[in-house]
Parts: sequence; C-alpha cells; structure tokens
Amino acid sequence: LAMFFLASYIQKKIKLKARVEGLETYRRLIAEPWKYPIAHRAALLSLSTGMRAGEIRALREKDIEPRDGYAIVHIRHNIEEDGTLKTPKNGDERLTVIPMWVYELITDLFIGEPDSFIFRNPQSTLPVTAPTILRGYRIELANLLGVDEETLKAEGTKFHSLRLVYNSAASNYFGGKDANILSYVMIADIQEAFSADAGWEKVIP
Repeated sequence: LAMFFLASYIQKKIKLKARVEGLETYRRLIAEPWKYPIAHRAALLSLSTGMRAGEIRALREKDIEPRDGYAIVHIRHNIEEDGTLKTPKNGDERLTVIPMWVYELITDLFIGEPDSFIFRNPQSTLPVTAPTILRGYRIELANLLGVDEETLKAEGTKFHSLRLVYNSAASNYFGGKDANILSYVMIADIQEAFSADAGWEKVIP
C-alpha cells in the first residue's frame, strides 16, 4: 500500500512539470498569426504578465484600463470551467500592467460591454474553456517547431509553461526578487519598466 501511494505521489509530481521553450521561440510564436486569436491573446497575456489561465479567462472588459503608454490589468478573479468566479489563487486581488501594443491586440476581442468576459465563448456568455486555449497554443507551437501536437502534450507542454517563462524573465530583470514582481512593485516602477522605449522587450530581454 505504501508503494502504491509513493508511486501515485511520484506520478503527480511528474505531471506537474511543464516543458518550456527558449525565449526566441516565444518571440517568434507571438509574432505569427494564429488560427485561434483568443488563444493567441491569452498566451500573450500570460507571457507578459504571468497570469494564470483561470485569471485570464475571468477577465472582463472593465478589468483593463488604458493609461498613457500602458494599460493596468485588475486581476480580480479566477474562474472554474462552469463559470463560477472565485478569488485569485494567491487569495488577493492584484494589479499588473501590459504594454499598449498588447492592450490594443486584446481589445480586438472587446464588444463594448464592461461586464462581458473578454475571452468569451461566442456561443454563450461564459469564457472559452481552458482546454480550448491550451489546444490553440499547442497547435501553433507544434507548427512552429515542426513537431506533432501529441508530442508536445506527452512532453508536458502546458499553458502554465508561459507563466513560468514570464516568472523567470521578470525575476531576472528585477534582480532575483519575487517571481510575480510586476504585480506588487510600485506603479511608478511599472511605468518605467513598460516605457514607450522599453516595452515588453525590456522585461523579456
């Protein structure tokens, strides 16, 4: 019985590992047109903010505020597949920012209703499912790398991989501070990090 639980624990740990590509791969990936624009915008948000899939899917149009040269993102909720809203995983609402060019791409999904989910399913009022976004991401990455989608799935390519890339790059840029640093630093520091001259390239060097 002990060996059974040990094997289950090891299997769970293995499943938690995520395949991560090099930064140049992600740069090329987001620069290409995607078959599923919703998946592209979600991947872009995760790469530039470290947001989780559930937090991205829970975003409403009113949660993103444009400013001078950047936009503030209010991360107020996570969301279950059935549409149930809950607090973000860390338990608190928080702020992060995105460069204006990322904001402009995301507003392509807006319909002009502040309470509407940005990443909504066209057939309902709920967001698209997390597997839908993940599959869109895997398809594009597989095409770019010239591999089979099932290969990426077997090797641990997850949407969470994008968050890991952001966390690593942001942590390195801000001198090894907390991996989620952009969510907690002062707004003035955020403005500097996303100045018109720097943009996303400064955070993902």
